Amino acid sequence: MENLRLYPRYRHITRREASAPRIVTGTPDDLARRVRDLAREADGAVWLVADANTAAAAPEIVDALPAARATILPGTPTVVPEIELAEGFARSVTESDSRILVVIGGGSLTDLAKYAARVADVGLISVPSAASVDAYNSARSALRIDGYHRTPDARVPDAVLASPQIIEAAPAELTLAGIGDLVAKIIARLDWELGALVTGEPFSLRETDWSARAARHALARLRHGGLDAAAFPALDALLVTGRAMRVGGSSRSAASSEHTIAHLWEVAIADEVESLHGLLVVRAAQYVVRAYEWILERLASGTAASEPWPRQEEAGWQERVPADMQPFLGKMREESAGRVVNDVSVAERRGRIDQNRGAIVELARRTLSDAGRGLAALDAAGIASILPQVPDHWVGRGLQWVKYLRNRYSMFDLAFEMGWEPELLAHMGVSE
Repeated sequence: MENLRLYPRYRHITRREASAPRIVTGTPDDLARRVRDLAREADGAVWLVADANTAAAAPEIVDALPAARATILPGTPTVVPEIELAEGFARSVTESDSRILVVIGGGSLTDLAKYAARVADVGLISVPSAASVDAYNSARSALRIDGYHRTPDARVPDAVLASPQIIEAAPAELTLAGIGDLVAKIIARLDWELGALVTGEPFSLRETDWSARAARHALARLRHGGLDAAAFPALDALLVTGRAMRVGGSSRSAASSEHTIAHLWEVAIADEVESLHGLLVVRAAQYVVRAYEWILERLASGTAASEPWPRQEEAGWQERVPADMQPFLGKMREESAGRVVNDVSVAERRGRIDQNRGAIVELARRTLSDAGRGLAALDAAGIASILPQVPDHWVGRGLQWVKYLRNRYSMFDLAFEMGWEPELLAHMGVSE
């Protein structure tokens, strides 16, 4: 039976810095015995959360728990991780006097259960149903709150029970979504170090390096062994990136502009496009890599900053927000409150860009080459047939407004402050 390779090493290295869930691997029957023992120790005070699909993926574990203490959601439509649903889970746990919550599921169910366990103040056991997300051992939940993506504090699971058989039997689109999300870790590596070079932002080489290495490992398994061979290594890599976020205290090592754009799409076109988070991230990453390659070419050729810097555009950005982006204006104001963009700050950052241009170029070349290989491996695995078709209009909105939707320095910010944004958007086919 295949075991985790990377996560145990990273967990050992960081064990003194933050608590980490126990990771137990085994057959479904092995894990069911563990759960049965757990329920017996808790006098049956265990609440199960799953949906029809994830319960069917791990029937041995479902059968090991009391049937009366469970929330089993329908398999369709796809669960939307809204905070109200998580609060409902917490009420069920509290009213039943349960002491432990067990969740069988992927990203949405796990995020809901993590938040519910924190609210109810009970133990949490996670049983991943697919290598689809990095949520299984992170300390935050991705939830829909007041109409937008937020990441409130959540309970880190006490244990993650992982079965290679369950992970490998998951639908291909779920595994592709998880491996697709790993491409973002490579892009995040570029943007975080760029932010450190240009803005002086605190940067942890360890967290970002481990996340990017884990991602490259899983993508190499996909290239050389196909989807089945990559499934459990992908879970291994996702556990590493979840742990890196926990130790680093943010998602900076795991997500950048591609996630910001994907989160916009998840809300803005939910009625038009229903897709897994990781697949939206892949679609966004395709555009981001293309945009970053254009910026890289400018940097490598020694193109100077345009004069003057776009002061008027920055000063009047709120008045330029179009009607269809108005629902996100509150979020953009919140994020932009932390941005410092004025004559002095832009001059300083332009100076640092020129001073570090060679290092940025080398970093971007290496990163974009790795990201490009990852996207090519996903394409060879058949991801193109299941990627969402995002309307061109909303692709443009994401590229235009990404820097205001998240206060997280990226290559898009560099292009804006160097005065290259109009040409970049024209290159990407974006018009007002």
